[in-house]
Amino acid sequence: MIKLLLFLGFLQYSYCFNFFIADLQTPINYFGLAEINNGYIPGICIAGGLDNQNNLQSGIYCSNFESKWILVGNLSVPRMKISAVSLIMPQLSIIFFGGGCDNNINPTYYPIIDIYFWTPSQSITFSITLTQSYQNISSAIIPEYALVFFAGVISQNPPLSGIDLYNITEAKINGVTFPNLIIINIFVTKYNQIIIFAINYQENKEVILFYDYQGKKYITYYTSYGDINYIVGLTYLKDKNILVKVMESFMVIIDLNTKNKTRLNLPNSKARYGIPKLSYNGLIFIAGGNYYDETLQGQTISSVQIYDVNKQSWTFNSLSQKLASPNSIYINKETTLLYIGGISSYKTLPSGLIIPVFSSSASAFTLCAGGSYGTLSSKECTQCPAGFFCPAGTLILEINYSPSYRSCPQGTYCPANSSAVTNCPAGTYNSNFMSTSISDCLSCPAGTFNIFSAQISIENCVKCQLGTICQEKSTIPLPCPSNYYCPQPTTQNACPIGTYYSGTNAISINSCLECSLGFFCSGNGQGQTPCQAGSFSDKRGSSKCEICPEGHYCQYGSSTSLPCQINYYAPKGSSGCTPCANGEFTKDIGSSSCLICPSSKFTINGWWCMTTYERLVFVAIWIGTIISGIISIWKTYSFTKKRLQKIKDCGFRPTLKTFIFLERMKRKNVNLIQVVDNKPFLQDEQIRKI
Repeated sequence: MIKLLLFLGFLQYSYCFNFFIADLQTPINYFGLAEINNGYIPGICIAGGLDNQNNLQSGIYCSNFESKWILVGNLSVPRMKISAVSLIMPQLSIIFFGGGCDNNINPTYYPIIDIYFWTPSQSITFSITLTQSYQNISSAIIPEYALVFFAGVISQNPPLSGIDLYNITEAKINGVTFPNLIIINIFVTKYNQIIIFAINYQENKEVILFYDYQGKKYITYYTSYGDINYIVGLTYLKDKNILVKVMESFMVIIDLNTKNKTRLNLPNSKARYGIPKLSYNGLIFIAGGNYYDETLQGQTISSVQIYDVNKQSWTFNSLSQKLASPNSIYINKETTLLYIGGISSYKTLPSGLIIPVFSSSASAFTLCAGGSYGTLSSKECTQCPAGFFCPAGTLILEINYSPSYRSCPQGTYCPANSSAVTNCPAGTYNSNFMSTSISDCLSCPAGTFNIFSAQISIENCVKCQLGTICQEKSTIPLPCPSNYYCPQPTTQNACPIGTYYSGTNAISINSCLECSLGFFCSGNGQGQTPCQAGSFSDKRGSSKCEICPEGHYCQYGSSTSLPCQINYYAPKGSSGCTPCANGEFTKDIGSSSCLICPSSKFTINGWWCMTTYERLVFVAIWIGTIISGIISIWKTYSFTKKRLQKIKDCGFRPTLKTFIFLERMKRKNVNLIQVVDNKPFLQDEQIRKI
C-alpha cells in the first residue's frame, strides 16, 4: 500500500511520536507535495505523479489528515517529479507546483508553474510559464516579499543551470542563468538571501553561491573539493545558518558563518532517499534505511533519524510503515509538520509520513473588504482598479497575472472599486476583457435584439422577424404598431394619407384600408379620426372633414349634413339648429338665418307672424274646435249607451269589442236591432256571437 503517514510529536527536549495514515484514492508516486492551511487545521496537497500503470496524473488532491482526500483542481499538464512550495498565512494558502517531467527514461521537462490559491471563500487554479524548462527542479519562497524561486538544470552538457524569480505581487517572472554549474538545491536565509548549492563537475567542486535577486548578481561564497557524488539530499537550518549535505552513510554540516565543515556518521542506517528540504530549530531530519522488500521492488526506509545540532545528539525512530521511494519530503517554517511521501505497496493506495516539528506564528495578513485588494507584505488595502473586480479578501496576485482571474470577463464591465462584475444590460454585448464602463457595452444593431444580459458577441443579437420592429439596443422585438407597416425589422412606414390600419404586425402597404365615412385619415400614423361636431365626411378615404354648410347641422362623426327645419337656422360649421327668436321666422328648411316679421305682426316661438285680429280669430277657432270635440264625444257616448242597453235586453253582456262594432255599424247606417213580438232581436247570427 502506498501510504501517507502522519507522525506527531513534540520535538524539543523529549520526543513522543504517533503515526496517522492518509490514503489517497489512486496509486500514485513521484507526486509534488506541499502544505495548505484552511484556517482551522493544517492540511497537505499533492499534485501530479505516476500511478502503478505508469500513467501521468494531473489531479491536485488535498487532505486534512482525517484520511479524506478531495480533488480541488487539476494541473495544466499531467506530469511527475514536481517541486512544490507553499505560502501559508491566516486564511490564505498558495501552493506553487513547478516544473516536472513526463517519464524517468527519456524525460521531457515542462516550463510550467501551476498555482493553487485557497481562501475560505474560494479556491482557484491557474498557471504561468517559466523562462526555462528545468531538470531536477527545486524551489524556495520569501513570504515577506511574496517572491517564489524555481531553480534547476537547463542542460548537462555543457553544464548550464538557471533560476526563475516569480514576483507574486507584480505577477512577473525573471530568469538568470549560471554557466558551468549544476544546481542541486536553493534555500532562503533568515536575512532573505538566496543560497545556491551547486556542483562544478569540470573542476570537481561543490559550490555555494549567494544570489542577489534584485541586482541579478551572484557571488561564490564557498567551494570545496570532493564529496560531490552520491549526494542523497540537502537541508538548511535557517536559525543556525548552516547547510547540511547528506550522503549515504554520513552527513556534512557546513557552517556558513565560519565556513567550517563537520562530518558525522549516520548511527543506525544509511540515508538512501533524502532528507527534508528545510529543517528548523536546530533539528535535522533524515529519512533513511537499507531495508529491502521484494514486494516493494527495491530499497525502503524504515526510520527517521533526527540530529539535534544544539545537543549534538541523535534520535532514531522506527516508522510504522516501510516506505519505498520517499520522493516527497518537505518541511516549511510556516508549518508544524514534516511530510514524507512514499510507497508501501505498488498494488494498493499511496500515502506518506507526516511529522509535526514545531509551531510558529504566521505573518500578519489583512483581509480587505470588497472593492479593494491587499498585498502579502502590507496591512493596507488598495482600491480595486477599473477593469477588475475584487471580492472581500482579494490579493494583488489575483489581479496582476495575465490573464487575471480578477479581470472583468467578456460581457461585463468593472468601474474602479468594484467588488463584483456588472453585466452589460440586455440589448448589448461586449467581446472585450477588462472593460471599465457601460459605454464599453456595444448596442445590438437595428433589426436585432437580445433579451439576456452579459452577452459577449454580436452573434448573440438575434434577427427580428418581419412584422416587428427592432431599433438599436432592442431587448425584445416590438410588433409593428397600428397605422404602420414594417417591410423590414429596421423600417417602419406610416399608412398613406386617407388610409389606416387598426391592427399590428403589418408587413405591406396593402394592409392599409380606406378611411371610413364620418372619419378622416391624415397619415403620419394617426389612424382614422371621427369628424368633429360641425363637420362631416361623406367619402371613403378622406384626408380631412368638410365644414358643415349653412342651414345644416353636423353632429360628431357625421357622414352627411342635415338641413334645419322651418323657423330654425344654422350658420356654417354648426353642430345643431337654433330656433328663430320672437319676431323672426323662416320660409323654407335649410335656412342659415331667420327673417324679421313685419312691424304689424309678431311670432310665437318663431312659428309664424300674426296681427292682433288674426290672433283673436285664431284663439276663437281654437276654443270652438275644443268645444265641438267635446260635444261630439258626448253624442257618441249617449248613442252607444242606448244600444248597449238594448243588447243587454237581448240577453247579451256587452263588451268593449261589442261597443266598437256597434259604433262602426252606426257609421254605416246599419240597424242591427229589430223588435219582434215586442222583444228586441239581433238580426244576424254572427252579430249575436259578438
